[in-house]
Parts: sequence; C-alpha cells; structure tokens
Amino acid sequence: MNQFFENNIVQSSLEEYYNKKIIIYDEKKVLTNKPIQYQNDSISLNIQTTQPLDNSFFRIYDFILNKDLGFVVFSTSDRSQGILYYLKRNNKNNKWEIMEMKKRFSK
Repeated sequence: MNQFFENNIVQSSLEEYYNKKIIIYDEKKVLTNKPIQYQNDSISLNIQTTQPLDNSFFRIYDFILNKDLGFVVFSTSDRSQGILYYLKRNNKNNKWEIMEMKKRFSK
C-alpha cells in the first residue's frame, strides 16, 4: 500500500481532481481500519474510514489484490468520475508497478 500511495504517478493523478489535499474515503475498510496519512513536500494524502465533511474526496469503488496483480478504482465524491489503476508486481525487485491508469466518466 505504501508503494502505491507514495508513487508520484498516483499522487499526480489524484491531485488533478482535488489539488494538494487528497482525502480517500475507505467506507468498507478494504485498505485500513484506521486513518492513514501520506505526506511529502507537495501533497497531503489522507485515507479515512469516516465520511469526510467536505465534498471533495475520493471513494474506494473497487479493490482487488492477489499475489502478482492489483486493481484499484477510485471515484470522485459525487461518483461522476473515476480513476482505474492496473498494477503488477515486478518479480525482480518485488515492487508494485502501475501497468496502466485510466480516467473514466460514469455518466
């Protein structure tokens, strides 16, 4: 999970929607049971299990992870747009790599 959320591609793609402060609402607690924060010089990314008061957040729409492949989908808080990430574990260094990222409109 750290490799994914600390990835510059992931951070940049999420930042396009909600600027430097990114909130991910983990309603079903698929990633975490408690709040997590990732922060660097340019961005703050918070994963929380309680619904944000602000309307500018992402929801975890879908999450699939097995030994070598992963799939993560975030939707915007109004569910009108989404970002899909296809991940693959690199067997040489055991790190997760983004194979593809797609942006979608739901309507």
